[in-house]
Amino acid sequence: MIFLIPKRIRGEKMDWFQKYKMLIAGAAIAAGAAFLFLTAQDREQGVPGVPEVPEAAAISSAGIPAAENDKQIKKTEDELPEKKYIVDVKGAVKKPGVYELQEGARVKDAVERAGGLHDTADRKTINLAAALADGEAVYIPAKGEEALPQPAAGIKTDTEETAAVNLNTAGLDELQTLPGIGPSKAEAILAYREENGGFSSPDELKEVSGIGDKTYEKLEDAIVVN
Repeated sequence: MIFLIPKRIRGEKMDWFQKYKMLIAGAAIAAGAAFLFLTAQDREQGVPGVPEVPEAAAISSAGIPAAENDKQIKKTEDELPEKKYIVDVKGAVKKPGVYELQEGARVKDAVERAGGLHDTADRKTINLAAALADGEAVYIPAKGEEALPQPAAGIKTDTEETAAVNLNTAGLDELQTLPGIGPSKAEAILAYREENGGFSSPDELKEVSGIGDKTYEKLEDAIVVN
């Protein structure tokens, strides 16, 4: 059986579609945009069921796990040869001689390698904590020894004093070795000495332009007037 739709009804349906076709198209576009937005959100949150790779399992640029790579680097560093010091130990020790020590060794280490201090060693003049350098000589003086044969590491001496600068005879370069004295102040000292016929006392240096109490305090122990 065939049903025929009257022309009047078909005309009404076509009029309805023509009237609302823009609304229908807009709804379809909105639905598509919503679908695309939700799909993008799911991608950003990650795919369910795929575990993240833990940091501990990170791979280095060489294809080796980072943790394993760090172990190899540390192992290589540990295998590097340690630097050695060669030190000549002389004087009042039980076994004088040339010894090999670890980098950063002290006088105490050198004395121990040489068998320890001899009974005649003057312990008061020895600084066992003094640091050593490669190729250095360590001389341990005996009791009553007046002078050391040569400068030695770890030995305290009261006789070594820096020569004082004579204000009446020092030149430009020598004056500049004083604390706080540069080229301009050294020239001012020479000019004052020339104008006044020399210095009568060390503290007269404060009369020179540019030299005040603070500067004088730094160098008063390093100057003399003869």
